[in-house]
Amino acid sequence: MPELLRYGRPVRTVFDLLGTSEDDITHAVGWGLAKSERFCRALMAEAFGDDADISELTAVRLQQSDSEAGRTDIEVESQLRTLTVEAKRGWNLPGTPQLRKYAQRLNEDDERSGHILVVSECRPDYPPVRAVPNDIDGVPITYMPWSRVAELVDSTVRGVRRPTEKELLGELHRYLKELMTTQNTTSNLVYVAPLNDNSLDWSTLTFLDFVVERHRYFHPVGKGYPKTPVNYVGSVLTGAC
Repeated sequence: MPELLRYGRPVRTVFDLLGTSEDDITHAVGWGLAKSERFCRALMAEAFGDDADISELTAVRLQQSDSEAGRTDIEVESQLRTLTVEAKRGWNLPGTPQLRKYAQRLNEDDERSGHILVVSECRPDYPPVRAVPNDIDGVPITYMPWSRVAELVDSTVRGVRRPTEKELLGELHRYLKELMTTQNTTSNLVYVAPLNDNSLDWSTLTFLDFVVERHRYFHPVGKGYPKTPVNYVGSVLTGAC
């Protein structure tokens, strides 16, 4: 069969026709949730717990807007629960003020218990992820990397019997896997890090000590720094050493 290209890029799944922006990914996952009750319940169980009574699923909402709470990415609603998903593209995380608005809105619902699920490409041990509060105003908050969402889709596929649902989830899984930030094993790019003996406010070690003594290197994500892991890191000494 001929290869399908969109703006010069291969279209490997039907979801690639949407694109790869934050909203595109949100819409793709929302479609999967609406078309697969098994996947929808798996995501709800990940937030509320396997033993939680979800009851009947009633709605999946995308880009739900509220004058006070702002716009949510995905809302999954059942008779007893409401899951608000805040999905981010790349290594980005929502701020506490944004999450607080969602919590206030969920607390206004007397019929359903609410939960906030934050999703991005960050590893769970990434310090900003650990700084995400466990709850706000009594509403629990859970963090989940996109890799875990992809795992849920993949595990759901194995338990699905309907061919159309199995094909849909298979395409969604491939779409999400393609979008994940991974290391480019074919790149020979070398990232050169300047090191010096300047002391740190929060540690007795210097930048040079971290590399020489601890054999570790770290830097911020974005703002001129690489967002994806590089294969090679070089160093140059600066200042008085």
